[in-house]
Amino acid sequence: MDEKQAAKKKKIREQVLNYTLMDDTFMTVFFNDDLECTAFVLQVILEKPDLKVTQAKSQYTIANMKGRSAR
Repeated sequence: MDEKQAAKKKKIREQVLNYTLMDDTFMTVFFNDDLECTAFVLQVILEKPDLKVTQAKSQYTIANMKGRSAR
């Protein structure tokens, strides 16, 4: 790996380490199809330890090549 690639990899790693669940991109990946993570977060937020999650879908993105995409 050359110096330019190493610098790019380091920059990406730093960005990922700074993500929180409040970051839209990270949250979308984190919750997509993950029943356990979704259930845990909802149980904590709603203070309902018996809550069961049967389906977890993240945001659906519609790409627009000519302008802004929609979620």
